[in-house]
Amino acid sequence: MNIQGYTGYKIFPDGIVHSTKKLKPKVLKPYIDRGGYVRMALTQNSQTKHHLLHRLLAIHFIPNPNNLPEVHHKNNDRSDFSLDNLEWVDRQTNMLTQNCINPIGNISKNYNKWYYRVDIEKKTYRWSFKTLEEAECQRQIITSMLS
Repeated sequence: MNIQGYTGYKIFPDGIVHSTKKLKPKVLKPYIDRGGYVRMALTQNSQTKHHLLHRLLAIHFIPNPNNLPEVHHKNNDRSDFSLDNLEWVDRQTNMLTQNCINPIGNISKNYNKWYYRVDIEKKTYRWSFKTLEEAECQRQIITSMLS
């Protein structure tokens, strides 16, 4: 399906995004932002915008008959953008759910390493990991210890 507001981009239900601007379609690589959300950079008229992949998927593949403004991850895993894990919700519902299981700290990727960073009582702690799963595991441990 063509991405609304952009020419030369197609999105598929599994989250794959193709740039069709050239003769041979190119699969674009998503990235994970500091908040743990998967994002995709799209360019139109020399301006690049960084979109949340779960929102792009919801806009294109999940009906929103009540015109709700936010997309919620049912399992609270921000990196899980599968369609059956996404639903349209209002702001209050999204915040209530997020506050119940809000993980502490940020995960980011730099080169080939994943980093988990958390600020506790004016001190910053930072760990590096080979995989996202290891970083998520550390975040779960710290979150459960401080909750």
